[in-house]
Amino acid sequence: MLYIYSFLTVLCLVSVGIFLLLRTKQADEKSLIAKTFASFIFIALAVISLVNVGNTLVKAMFILALVCGLIGDVILDLKIMYPEKKSTYFNFGTLMFGMGHILYFLGVIIYISDKTVTGFWWMALAALGLSIVMSLLTVKGAPMLKLDMTGYKWQCGLYSVALTFMMVISICLAIVIPICWILAVGFTLFLASDLVLSTQYFGGKEANKTLIVINHVLYYVAQILLATFIFFI
Repeated sequence: MLYIYSFLTVLCLVSVGIFLLLRTKQADEKSLIAKTFASFIFIALAVISLVNVGNTLVKAMFILALVCGLIGDVILDLKIMYPEKKSTYFNFGTLMFGMGHILYFLGVIIYISDKTVTGFWWMALAALGLSIVMSLLTVKGAPMLKLDMTGYKWQCGLYSVALTFMMVISICLAIVIPICWILAVGFTLFLASDLVLSTQYFGGKEANKTLIVINHVLYYVAQILLATFIFFI
């Protein structure tokens, strides 16, 4: 199984490289197909984790979350390809990613249900409070960073809460359950990817090739790590 995991991980990274070669030239049907294929690979990586006995429901939640990520990512690329409908694509894409983070959280709750994590719900409440504060500061401070979120503030705010919450809660869990460091690093990279994406979307830098590469490398490594977590539990 470890050989299959290694093969799929390498295949995913190679597929991302091919996608980026196409995407940095032009956002079109070819780059979208390449991107979709790369995303299917990290979903396949998650699916093969089902071969290992145990934590089936946890794995199912994560697989569904990864599928939401695939759908959301494809839709967000359509926003670039068809700018006349960018608002619709942005809202739906963000919704899919938000649903994905909810599924991740459900998976985490199921995973720790038979483990001793003292004060988990107090931890979750504190993480939620911190996430709300950080998200409000991000949205309110956007103009200082020369980011124009006009028409998208509440969507960005809610999504930011969901993603930041998952990062904070996974870091807290990692202190108690070492394997959760895979989650913590994954969600941290996920957040970093979305910060770069915000600079592109709201800072007028969608065509910046360097940012396109950084954003997608962070994103795909994050998704591979989330799939890796359920492979090894």
